[in-house]
Amino acid sequence: MNKQERIEHYIITRFSISTGRKDFNGDLTKLFDKHRLETRFLIFETFCLPSILGQTSKDFIWIIFVDPSLSKHYLNRLKNLVKGYSMIHVIKYSPNIDLNSVNFIDRQIGKISTKYVITTRLDDDDALSSGFIKKIQQDCQEFKNRDLLFISYPKGLHWRPDKKEKYGVFSDTYYKSIALGLSLVTIKDKYPLTVYGWNHVKIVSLLDECKNNPKSNLYKLAKASGDKIKNWNIKKRLKIIKTKDNVYLRTVHGENDAAKIISQRFFNKINKKANLSRFSLNPKKVAVANRILASKYLD
Repeated sequence: MNKQERIEHYIITRFSISTGRKDFNGDLTKLFDKHRLETRFLIFETFCLPSILGQTSKDFIWIIFVDPSLSKHYLNRLKNLVKGYSMIHVIKYSPNIDLNSVNFIDRQIGKISTKYVITTRLDDDDALSSGFIKKIQQDCQEFKNRDLLFISYPKGLHWRPDKKEKYGVFSDTYYKSIALGLSLVTIKDKYPLTVYGWNHVKIVSLLDECKNNPKSNLYKLAKASGDKIKNWNIKKRLKIIKTKDNVYLRTVHGENDAAKIISQRFFNKINKKANLSRFSLNPKKVAVANRILASKYLD
């Protein structure tokens, strides 16, 4: 990769998508329940959305997938939230969209024009530091001759609502391998894959499985390009980049982690000086969200 070579960067977020969901036991009325969606919007508007709008670099595309069954009311609400931001695309998901392949970007957004492409996974209830886009694009410039590489920043924060603390409780966390904001940088024409087609907590083991499975898509792509995938050192396909500051913020609330909301494992390193501005968060909105969620999920 040349030092100043431009890389197209895509953030991919799923907003209440039914496909593949196992947590509703097939009852999609729960997925689109008014009270659930109001909570999801509250968290999205308080944490996720401002963290992306506040990025110091605007050189990226944010793709937000919504379920085709999402009501017109909530679809319009989401569209109005991102109206005026040309780098944000709200797209109805359908089974013929393969999130594992960058080809869906060519069809849904426009043809990728760069040799390298970065895709970043972001859940609709989490946040990234305001310098995330700029940092990962700069870091990617250092990985010359890497045709497929996952990048993870392990240092971040957990957040949960609390009745006593005005802004909720923050806890320092450190994932040794896979953290929020996991990204994949690839040579598009060689490995046209995205970060979203993988179980993001099992990247190393899945890559290892793929390199020994002639039927896997990765194996086929490697063979087509002449790579000897069986000789790959899989651990070198995941780059862990240590940082001084927190890179991501994971919210823990009743809608996603009801059992973990009071977990000591997640909140054993309380951070009393968490910097909201680092994630472009509005303190007043965080205080409101904390009050509402604490009242709803904490006895």
